[in-house]
Amino acid sequence: MSHETECWLVLCPQFPGSGAPFHYTSPRFRREALDDASEMVSTFQTTTYALNSAKRKDAKEITENYLLKHTRTGEKEAEIKVDEGWQREKDLLVELEAQKAAVKVYRAQLALRL
Repeated sequence: MSHETECWLVLCPQFPGSGAPFHYTSPRFRREALDDASEMVSTFQTTTYALNSAKRKDAKEITENYLLKHTRTGEKEAEIKVDEGWQREKDLLVELEAQKAAVKVYRAQLALRL
């Protein structure tokens, strides 16, 4: 198309992921404004690199935040379980003391009958 119409054409596609972008600059554009065409391609490459880096950075931050949140959640759950364990132990000790007191009363009653 650029050969038939003699238009100024710059085409710069970038596929998702890493890798250099592809680019095409029409012969007329290269002939009449090579520096500007080179600058446009360079700017496009810089922009797509920044976008790919931002995507990786965002993905990394999201992953780190997810892991941090779930680590904290896991720690909180563990603390809750420990607290529940301590409370259960206290309840069992109170129940044991009550049973010891009941046994003592039964022994005293039994001693009076003998």
